[in-house]
Amino acid sequence: MNWRLTVAELEYILDDSAPQLLIHDVEFTDTAQALQARCGIRTLLCIDSRAAPVANAAATASESRPRLKCFMLPPG
Repeated sequence: MNWRLTVAELEYILDDSAPQLLIHDVEFTDTAQALQARCGIRTLLCIDSRAAPVANAAATASESRPRLKCFMLPPG
């Protein structure tokens, strides 16, 4: 999902998919919590890309611009 989108734009996308879990970077906690309330997302999972790199996280830590990292799981 594009980090430049507003909460309302992200809500439109998420409402169409009805996710049960939203995985987000710590930088986007406020946005994720707003989306949880608006879209009825059951669970938020926060990751911290600034934490010490593990496995393949080095590529994530080296990105120069932020991204809203989100994975949507279908209901059921």
